[in-house]
Amino acid sequence: MVTADHRCLEQPRDGRTQRDEAARALSWLAPMLHSHRFNVALRRQVEPKSIPMVAIVDGMAIRLYHSDHEPAHFHAVIRDAEMLVVIADLRIIAGDRPPASRRALLEWAAARREALALACVRCRQGQKPGRLD
Repeated sequence: MVTADHRCLEQPRDGRTQRDEAARALSWLAPMLHSHRFNVALRRQVEPKSIPMVAIVDGMAIRLYHSDHEPAHFHAVIRDAEMLVVIADLRIIAGDRPPASRRALLEWAAARREALALACVRCRQGQKPGRLD
């Protein structure tokens, strides 16, 4: 016999618990949480506006984040668009820009690859990376 106090702990007849029901109800949220666009939007809301901008290239702000994931990369941000470029091999890992803009950015980065790598190291150590114009 189940008392009134224990009814909320009772497992439904089909075997699902309240935790299972909650997980199923929120399952639509998981893909969005892992999307790059969602993380960019969240980062812009959470992180301070003092994120280091090391240069402006063809209208794109080149930024390095203090606590960013590997591999070492920079963010080229213009309006709501963002492109992530690995410093070591200038491989684009996220985002895109029109061909002319992308070419100008990659040429700029190729000429400053060592300086970008050093700025990234400084940034991860909590120092100001400095300007690379």
